[in-house]
Amino acid sequence: MARRFADRFELIERAGEGGMGEVWKALDHETGSLVALKRLRGTGREQARFEREARLLEQVRHPALVAHVAHGIDDGRPYLAMSWIEGESLAARLARAPLSLGDTLQLARRVASALAALHAVGAVHRDVKPANVMLPHGRAQDAVLLDLGIARERDAPLVTATNLILGTIGYLSPEQARSEQHVDARADVFSLGCVLFECASGEPLYAADNAIAMLARMLAETPRRLRSVRPEVPEPLDDLVASMLASAPDDRPAGGVAVLRALDEIGPLDAAVATSQPRARPALSRNEQRFSLAAWVELASPTPLREGVTLDEVALDVTLRDTASRLRELGADLVPIGPTSALVVVEPRGTVADQAELAASVLCDLLTSRPSLRAAMAAGLATTSAGVPAGEVLARATRLARGTSAGTIALDDTLVELLGARFEVAGHVLGRARERAEATPFIGRDKELATMEAMLAEVIDEGAPRGVLVTAAPGVGKSRLGRELSTRLRARGDVRVIEASAEVTSARSVNATTRALVRAAAGLPPHAPGARVDPRDGDRLRGYLRSLPLDDAERVADLLCDLIGAPPRAPGIVLAAARGDAELTSRWTRRSVREWLAAECARAPVVLVIEDLHWADEVTLGHLGDALRARPPCPLLVVALARPEVRDHLRTPWPHTTHLTLSELGARASERLVRAALGLETSNETISRIVERAGGNPLFLEELSRFVRERRAAADPSAPKRRTLPPTVAAVLHARLDDLPADRRRVLRAASVLGDRFLAEGVAAITGESVTIVERTLHAIASRGMVERTDEGWAFSHALVREAAYATMSPDDAPTAHARAADWLEGRGDPDPREMLAHVERAKDAEREAQWLLRATARAWDAGADRETFELAARGLARATTDEERGAYEAWTAVSCLWRGELERGLEHARRAVSIVPLSHPIASLAVGSAVYLAGVSGDLQTVALITQAWIAQGAVPSGRQGGIALVGILIALDHAGATDVARGVLERAMASERAHPVWTLLARSAMAHSLDGQLGASRALALEAIELATRQGDDTAVIFGHGYAIPFVGACRSREALAALDALHEAQAHTAMPIALAWIDLWRASVRQLVDGHAPELEAHARQHDLSRAEAARYLLILGHVLGDRLDAAEAEIARAPFVTARFRPTAMEARIALRRGAPETALARLDDAAREASAVTSVWSWEWIHLTRAEALLAMGRDDEARIAARTGLERLAITLEGADPWMREIVDASCVPVIALREIAARLGG
Repeated sequence: MARRFADRFELIERAGEGGMGEVWKALDHETGSLVALKRLRGTGREQARFEREARLLEQVRHPALVAHVAHGIDDGRPYLAMSWIEGESLAARLARAPLSLGDTLQLARRVASALAALHAVGAVHRDVKPANVMLPHGRAQDAVLLDLGIARERDAPLVTATNLILGTIGYLSPEQARSEQHVDARADVFSLGCVLFECASGEPLYAADNAIAMLARMLAETPRRLRSVRPEVPEPLDDLVASMLASAPDDRPAGGVAVLRALDEIGPLDAAVATSQPRARPALSRNEQRFSLAAWVELASPTPLREGVTLDEVALDVTLRDTASRLRELGADLVPIGPTSALVVVEPRGTVADQAELAASVLCDLLTSRPSLRAAMAAGLATTSAGVPAGEVLARATRLARGTSAGTIALDDTLVELLGARFEVAGHVLGRARERAEATPFIGRDKELATMEAMLAEVIDEGAPRGVLVTAAPGVGKSRLGRELSTRLRARGDVRVIEASAEVTSARSVNATTRALVRAAAGLPPHAPGARVDPRDGDRLRGYLRSLPLDDAERVADLLCDLIGAPPRAPGIVLAAARGDAELTSRWTRRSVREWLAAECARAPVVLVIEDLHWADEVTLGHLGDALRARPPCPLLVVALARPEVRDHLRTPWPHTTHLTLSELGARASERLVRAALGLETSNETISRIVERAGGNPLFLEELSRFVRERRAAADPSAPKRRTLPPTVAAVLHARLDDLPADRRRVLRAASVLGDRFLAEGVAAITGESVTIVERTLHAIASRGMVERTDEGWAFSHALVREAAYATMSPDDAPTAHARAADWLEGRGDPDPREMLAHVERAKDAEREAQWLLRATARAWDAGADRETFELAARGLARATTDEERGAYEAWTAVSCLWRGELERGLEHARRAVSIVPLSHPIASLAVGSAVYLAGVSGDLQTVALITQAWIAQGAVPSGRQGGIALVGILIALDHAGATDVARGVLERAMASERAHPVWTLLARSAMAHSLDGQLGASRALALEAIELATRQGDDTAVIFGHGYAIPFVGACRSREALAALDALHEAQAHTAMPIALAWIDLWRASVRQLVDGHAPELEAHARQHDLSRAEAARYLLILGHVLGDRLDAAEAEIARAPFVTARFRPTAMEARIALRRGAPETALARLDDAAREASAVTSVWSWEWIHLTRAEALLAMGRDDEARIAARTGLERLAITLEGADPWMREIVDASCVPVIALREIAARLGG
């Protein structure tokens, strides 16, 4: 029998439980309605609150407040019955998604009206949060406010212990967080503002990983504007929420009524949206992050605070407020954050290192007198409010404090480095002060310079190219090393030095670094992103090129002028033909760059010095690789300077290249550098201190010296001597930035968005200032050595200065700044897609990101930068919004999967691409080609037939590079399927097209000569021609594909020379973005190794691959090896293991040889008839030669010598067809080592044929 409570309520089920009591769903037998029955467990303070909640609910009746039903005491336990609300809490709703703006306004009016009713009777709710708002049946317009458990009436005594915080972390007002005694209706307004922000934005106003950190953020940070998260919010609503979230209660609406009045002024949402004019994209604000210190101290309480709890549940036994006045005497202040913790704020003088030393001293003193406390310090970039750091730095300090024990001070990694020389540090715990450590000696730069000069001597002596790749972390001195090398070499007078730098703003943009090299060689100034090219630059470049020994100077000039953005008014025939065809332009540009460098080297040895190679684009890296592989060789030294991460980008190893890793400077070299910067009068003590703090990092030394020099010039003689100097480059650079006025820091932040080089017009577009004001500000900054004037604009004095300036950008400002930069670049016309993509990504503009990501991917594909294409396509696939975008990305991804050997996944993408993209679309050929090829190698011949038939029915003809790649894939698949007539027809139509791609059409013809006609010589000749052309065009994919058709003839050759050549080829192509092609090279290499050494275990691995074509080729070669090794049982076992699906690799001729070896020549002849019928349709390597050889051997075994003689003669006649067009090396290998050829010739000679 169900239990009744208070003789009225029947308990149905428990709905919730907490520390103070429980809530039941119950039936009220007096009314027949459901109620929520709250029962109290506690006594004393909890009972007083419980009674106050019941009394308020009974007194204040309002539709938006949960309705009072009854309250009283039953069996000694207080209870409160309220109306039961069927629905979900606002917290549960927000866990799924934010509210619409309409629902947000309706909920705001509803909750504000409930608060107005409470405020009218002098009550303050004090715990407005999403968990205390119910949505009946999910309707925001019917929202009901719950839980008046900590509400307080006017003039009522505070029923709590001293200094307790009442409310829920994340929704508290600042005055509640500070445990102030007077909290009024404006605290509820603040909490409602937090709720509305979360409803509209979908994220809490404040978030942190523990309660203390969240409290600290609430007190230290200026609340975000709602429109910074959700731009479509009407401006009046954004302004209202901002006023509700004001830190000072006097700046907020006075209560619920005032909020309702403001909501009424906004009006209905539709009208507000309709009348709200979209604001122009806001200019860069004055908000910024500063390199800051957070010092945190708290009671080492055994009861940890938990997120989401009401803090009056935590008992306190100490307050920190009485220590504040004593700390001020030590140069610090104490800012209480709740009752158990506080921030220690030191005067913002000097650098963070100075402040950290002071804070460490203060905390040590404080913990000595209060051993029950624990503390932590953190440093880094943080937003600040009134000198108090916020954000991650403050959160990090609170986390460290929570993890340390009483009486200790924990440090983050930055402060371990900053304070390690002055304090003992065990792990991350601060110890006592100590003497300064002695400097550690390091190696200087003479060794690296000598190495590079020796490399140049080798270049000159041998007349061959060499490369030097110098890597080092930022600031270690690679740029200075490059400048020193250039200066020395120019002084020699016998070499030509060309210097250029890859730009972060144009990172990965096609040919960006090549443009910089060409401009530098012609004596043109560097080009800033977005700057217009001087029309005279083309004439200057053309005049420079005419001075070089070029065979076709006008064509090279046309292409290179076009490359730098100064195309000729009357282009020559090549450029005119290439315009509008990105692939053709790319091919001719690569050739022209190669010829330009060769012409430079013909005049004198050339040294290219390239800084920041880690930002270089893939195509430029290909140009430099071409130069180092040049045939004939030329006297060229490429010196590339980069950060260590260049190894991830430079996946194609450069040949003939030495790698140098730059170490820090030694102590003596460091002392010389500092003394040169500060003058001979500088004391040894000062120099030693700088050298010690810099740790051999040249940039640290330079910036520390500058810091001292500037401070010396502006120092007040009466000012106390500074005890410390910045120990890290971050501290130094940010100290220098902090010395600038706020308006100059703002201009630097805007400039940093544009990159190392920038134009004042671009900065003006981001800041919203006039160009005149920006120019004047930049000149003032230049006087401090942070930027410098260039011929065409401005540049940062060092890349790390730009990085430091960019790091001060507030998170809310970064999207706006990049959006304005993108607007400016786009307004100037024809921006670089990769550069635009970088800006719109950071702007969080999904629509524009999709647009520019597609353009950047297409540009990379057209330029032959396949690896970059696939990386971009992988990103695009997740962001595509239209069928056209999705289809293109699916096609590119299918090719990427194919070339990586991920065949099943590739086939899925290819099928989706074909299903999405109309067959008339330009990308359709790539989709069809990848789908057909992948289906073919997977054995799905039905899919091959269906897709190919549909494509042919459309009258589609492959064109361009992607069409050429598709053509090869289709022909291979048709070959596997045995559809040779269809394959020949497709090839004929493709070759007749005016837009047939020269390289890939050659490869298609090579494939058909190999597979359909068995003409290995012609196939190799076509492949070699394709390789040569592809090499000139920079199409590495076509190169390795061509090798795949140039080498299969070795599959039956027992040749160590061929094996060595294949080993070298495999090593040279190991960098390929097309592992599946490399796998075919490895397959043929394994076949030769099997014949030379008698075994090749890697063939077994190939035979177990998912790539059906390669697996069956490997099985065929395994069977061949077993037969030649007289391992007949093993050969038959491999044949029986699984049926062969691919027509060209069926081992019928090998089955005939097995029968012959077992003494059954009649059976062998019968199987040879079957093999001949198969070979007449599609051939494998040397298939006809094996057939004729085995037939001759079988006839000899049967005593039919005349017929054997005819068979041998026919085999040799067929051999002439097979070898037609073969180059000398192929003929030499075949003549000396091809097993069936040698055997045929021996039989013919013996029989007189």
